[in-house]
Amino acid sequence: MRISRQWVSGVFLMLVAGVATSVFSAEGDGVSPRLSDLRITPDTGPRGTRYTIAVRISDPQGAGDIVALLYQLREQAELIRLDVNDEGRGADREAGDGIYTGESVVPETASIGVHRFELFARDREGNRSNILRYRFTVKAAPRLIPL
Repeated sequence: MRISRQWVSGVFLMLVAGVATSVFSAEGDGVSPRLSDLRITPDTGPRGTRYTIAVRISDPQGAGDIVALLYQLREQAELIRLDVNDEGRGADREAGDGIYTGESVVPETASIGVHRFELFARDREGNRSNILRYRFTVKAAPRLIPL
């Protein structure tokens, strides 16, 4: 699997609401974290758009077992890491509510069109969460008409 530094540095994650599917890993201690309630704000935009990613992360072993890092797989080929927090700082609205939030910007090199992503997390033992699959459409920037 190839990791593109361009995408990692831009943390390019484009997602919109959809139906999540569950896939669990047999790694670690067998008790996987769970992702739900994903929100992307805004959910569309041109290159350069700043957006917020918020997702509920729970773990049967408690909040102390959660790693505040999301992984996104773009188009089944490119792994992207995104730091998130549940500490009430930055874009995170409320500390300790189980909703982990991060911010990013659509890279200037992103292609126009629909982008497909799979989102997952891991806990401290290495167990992988369920996978949420979503899409986002990068739109062309509005044309400026000279006066």
